[in-house]
Amino acid sequence: MKSAAPNAEISARPILELCLSEAIHSLAWVRYSSRTILVGSSNKYLKLLDLRVSETPKGVQSVNTKAVFGVAVAPFNDHHVASFVDNTIAIWDMRSFDKPVLALAQKKHIIKIHWCPTRHNLLGSLQRDSSAIHLHDVQQSMDEGEATVLERSVRHIHIQSN
Repeated sequence: MKSAAPNAEISARPILELCLSEAIHSLAWVRYSSRTILVGSSNKYLKLLDLRVSETPKGVQSVNTKAVFGVAVAPFNDHHVASFVDNTIAIWDMRSFDKPVLALAQKKHIIKIHWCPTRHNLLGSLQRDSSAIHLHDVQQSMDEGEATVLERSVRHIHIQSN
């Protein structure tokens, strides 16, 4: 019996392994570079890894932070990234990656974050034991160095029909 894929054995193995001695909590592909990923690792680092560098990719940039969970790249801004830890969402600008440009404190622990795929600067978050989706409309003015955050909670309303 012939195999459908002649190189099935080769393709079943990873072509590259990264961060072997670290726990990876989250990762996201960077939009402006198809060979760059952002990883949250070891409960203390966000690392930008360039896969083109060599056989063993090196971190292009790294920042020491506890906000390593749920790494998400904004769909309409190549340089904005969100991540979280406990009850804080951090918004990062990868052009100045030393500290978050914005920290959003929430009432409860965050479970997940996700950028809206159709609306610029809208970030959704789910919080533990909450019946609402929290929407954060982050309007960022990089020239002025300040941000305006409009937060809305969306609750599920169940309508029972007869």
